[in-house]
Order: sequence, then structure tokens, then C-alpha cells
Amino acid sequence: MMIRNALAHLLAGRFAEAELAARSIVQADARQPQANFLLGLALLQSGKTGEAIRFLGTAASLKPEDAHFHYNLGLALQRAGRSGDAAASYEKAVGIDPAFFEALDNFGIVLQEKGDFGRAVAVHGKAIELQPENPGAWCNLGLALQGAGDLDGALDSFGKALSINPAYPEALNNLGFALFEKGRAEEAVSCYLGALAARIDYPKAKFNLSLALLLMGNYGQGFEHYESRFSGAVELSGCGEMFRSGIAQWRGEDLEGKRILVWMEQGLGDAIMMLRYFPMMKGEIHVACGPELERLVCEIPGIASGDGGCFDFHCPIMSLPHVFGTTIETIPVPALQVPESMRLEWKRKLSGFSGPKIGLVWAGGKKLRRDNLRSMTSETLKPLLEVEGVNFFSLQKDGCFPDSRVIDLMGDCGDLLDTAACISSLDLVISVDTAVAHLAGATGKPVWLMNRFESEWRWMKERDDSPWYPSMRIFTQKRPRDWDEVVSRMKNELSILLRTGSHFSEK
Repeated sequence: MMIRNALAHLLAGRFAEAELAARSIVQADARQPQANFLLGLALLQSGKTGEAIRFLGTAASLKPEDAHFHYNLGLALQRAGRSGDAAASYEKAVGIDPAFFEALDNFGIVLQEKGDFGRAVAVHGKAIELQPENPGAWCNLGLALQGAGDLDGALDSFGKALSINPAYPEALNNLGFALFEKGRAEEAVSCYLGALAARIDYPKAKFNLSLALLLMGNYGQGFEHYESRFSGAVELSGCGEMFRSGIAQWRGEDLEGKRILVWMEQGLGDAIMMLRYFPMMKGEIHVACGPELERLVCEIPGIASGDGGCFDFHCPIMSLPHVFGTTIETIPVPALQVPESMRLEWKRKLSGFSGPKIGLVWAGGKKLRRDNLRSMTSETLKPLLEVEGVNFFSLQKDGCFPDSRVIDLMGDCGDLLDTAACISSLDLVISVDTAVAHLAGATGKPVWLMNRFESEWRWMKERDDSPWYPSMRIFTQKRPRDWDEVVSRMKNELSILLRTGSHFSEK
């Protein structure tokens, strides 16, 4: 009777009552599997995920033959961000009941979260065998295929989802993103607009639309829609705290006599790219950033670091182009300066090397969700070392080049100002899309960017130059994930320039 009472409360959405009823049973008999299960469900529905995991885990251990116990434990673990443990629970559930569609579907999703896309494809395929007319299942298969690098397969899966439900907003958004990765930005825009027509309040589709518009050079609409990133479209550090602070967001008001806090929200490269706007701002400008960026920021006249005190306005750093109404024609010129004493010190350190000095960066930070698309292995860059008469140096943070022909310089670089000073004594920087590429461009150093096939909005489409960095040349993949051709092209360009005596910034 008490079990039925707890279940009735749970089914009626009375989670607090369900928790009390189930907890009283567990207190009387801690080894009652159904009571532990119902208590875990009530806690999970009440947002008490950690405690829910405890009781759902107990239920699953007391009754290991019950697929639903393992499945719901998986849900709680997944909500807690424990993808590996969640995958193990879902796998147990489908091992007990191979026809458990929801367990298969979620199993595939957490495998994607772990980056195990090949296995996720197989699991989602089994789910579709059970429910071939389920558009969500086709969408999840498409996402797994996309993660595995099979864009054509992903397009087919999203198309199948839309053949079942033509107004399915998730399928339209996912199809748009797959088309975007295929380099078909114009078609992607149509899909995003379709997703927004099907669901007006769809921040993720609006954010993806902004990226496509920016890639195409439509900065007016692109930066306007880019503001949707604060509506839950993407995960951004610190944004919730700032928007709950009660400080007004700056939207271009007069800053004369005012204090404004500009804060970092994304990567270091993004922040470096935006520093060009600071000289255009009036008022007392403070910047909230990490220690790796602090000294570099403070080299800009009139800028202070730190978020202490009271402020009249705050501004997310990536909103500055929108506030200033930036177009391709009005992008401010970067003007970061390295202190003369630091520049001369690095010139002295590298004075013993004759011939061109080139810095190399082959990988970005692993925290970026799609870092596998922008990064390569050091081995991929080895053909460059065959170019004679060049001194190669590693500017790679947290990684050494396993070849004695590449000299590591990062041991003497404690932060980005040190790195900028180091770069000032090089002739060229060759880098994937990382903070170092931005730093070289922002200080006016010739930089060759190795760019992924689908590009990134700031590097635009089918350009070998950058409106953001006049000293940059862009070498974009001709095929997805094919870095070998890019390196081969750069090697040939480097050889020609050295043979003809041309400058590295020339084309």
C-alpha cells in the first residue's frame, strides 16, 4: 500500500510527497528495491540529482535484472554530466532488454558526448530498427555520423527525419549545421530560417544562423543574431553571473564619466581579436580576464584589469562588434604593442640563429568541443622541416615537437605578453586557429593560418586574406580533415618565397 501511495504521488507530479512516502519505506527497509527506485525518481524530478543517483544506484544493485532501474540511473548520471557512468548503465539496460528504445537512444547520445562516434552510430542504428518512423532517432543518428566525419551520411539522416516530419525544428537546424560544415552556407541559412519559422523561440538555430551570416560577410544581421548566444544557445563561462548582477549591459551609450566592465566569455583568441575596440571606447574601462591575458590587456593605454568596485555598465567582449555596428569595411585595425625592452630581450635571445625564424603551432586547447577539426598532430607538420635554411621554433603550449630541428621557446613564455614578445623576434608564424595566430596578427607579424575546410566565421569563405588581420594569409583545407594537402601547399609556398627573396606576407 505504501509503495502504491508513493507511486501515485509520483505519477501525479507531487514529487515532494512522493519523496516523503518513499523515504519512509526506505528508512524502514533500506533493501526495498522498489522504494529506493521511487525515491530516486522523486529526487531526480525535484532536481536533487546527486542524492537521486545514490538511491537509483541502490535499486539497480538490489535488482540488477531490471532494465528500467539501470535506465533511470543512467538518466541521473547523464544529468550530472557523468557520461561514462551513464553509458555503462544504459548498456546494462539494453543488455537486459535489447528492444528498450529509450535506453538505446540515450546510450547513443552519451557515447557521442564521450566522443565515441563510431559506436554511437551502431547504437542509434539499432534504435532506428525498433522505431524507423521516429524523426528524433534519425536526428540522433545524423549527429553521430556528423561527429564521425560522415557528413553525407548525416545529411541523409537529417533528410529522413524531415521526410517523416517536414516541420521538425531540430532536424532543420541539424541539417543546416551539416550543410554549413560541407561549405554550403547559403543552404544552411535556409534551413535555420525554416527551423525558426517552425519554432520562433529557438536560440540554437538563431545562433547557428548568425555564424552562417557572418561567414558570408553579412555582419549587420550576423552580429545582431550572434547576441542569441546568451539565450541558452551555447555554454559560455560567467555570463549568468554578469546578467544577474543588476549592471546594465552596454549597448553604445555615452561612457563619458562612466565605469564599464568588459568581460571575457569565450577563448583567448576571441578576446585578442576584440582588443582593437578598446581605444575606441571612452570612460573608465576595466577588463575581467584570466592571468594569461592580463598583462597584454594592460599594455593598451587607459585600460585596467580586474572587476572590483561598482560599474555603470558591463559588456561581453564578443558583443563589441555589434555595439560599434561593425561591417567588413569598418573593422578597426589591430594595434597591440610589445614593450621595447621585452622585444629587445627576445631579439638578443634569438640573435644566434641565422636565416628566417618561423614559429609553429599545430594544436589548440582540448576543451573546445570540436578541437579535433582545427588541430593536427605534430607529425603532420614534419614536411615543412624539409625546407632548408629555416630555423623552426615551437610556440605550442603544453606540447613539444618530437624532432630536434624544432626548438621549443614556450618555456620562457609565462603569459601572452611574453609570447607576443617572442613572436616579435620571429619572421613568420604558422599556426592552426589558436590564440597564437590571433596574437601574431594583432601585433602585425606575418602569420599563415591553417584553416579547416568549413572555415570559421571570422575567416570567411574562399579568402586567402583576413579583414581582421592584414598580415595574415589563410590556407584552407580543400577537403574536410585533409591537413596533408595544406602542409604541402605551405611547404611549396615557403620554398618559393625563400628562393625568390620575397617577404612572408606577400602572395
